[in-house]
Amino acid sequence: MNDHELVIRLKNGDTSAFDELYEKYKNQAVRTAFLITKNNDLSFDIAQEAFIRCYTNIAKLKNPLMFRSWFLKILVRTAWELSKKDSAIVPVEEIFEKAEENSLYSNDSTADFRLLYEAVNSLNKKQRTVVVLHYFNDISVKEIAEITGSFESTVKSQLFLARKKIKSYIEKSNGKGGLIINET
Repeated sequence: MNDHELVIRLKNGDTSAFDELYEKYKNQAVRTAFLITKNNDLSFDIAQEAFIRCYTNIAKLKNPLMFRSWFLKILVRTAWELSKKDSAIVPVEEIFEKAEENSLYSNDSTADFRLLYEAVNSLNKKQRTVVVLHYFNDISVKEIAEITGSFESTVKSQLFLARKKIKSYIEKSNGKGGLIINET
């Protein structure tokens, strides 16, 4: 069943539809919150709070076709609200323990992913957010602008600057710049 149908069922009082939405988005929500905040424990709290806000405010969602963007907006805003300032640094090893559990990468590319995650971890919160949404969740620039309450040009600028910082970080770290960063 697609999101649109589940949202309509939920708006009509079918709580099992929420259970299905939760199951569909829970891993993505935790991963996204973690990548934004760099805090494993907090990411579960953020995801939980975002789902609670989603459930209690589902009546405010005017277009059920926009559920994913609407939910991610709630998630990102909750992550920003509940996270500490950018001072919290989570050891990169913790990212890879979580990634191994979810099979996000193959053993052959572990070093590249470790370096990429370190580079993403070095970004400020807003740049990290747009990178996580765009590259890890396959969200368009237009949707990211809606989610973050920014202009599309601002999102494009943040993505550009983030790619530039990631590229520089990788070049400094391995001296080769062998990891390819997609500029789209």
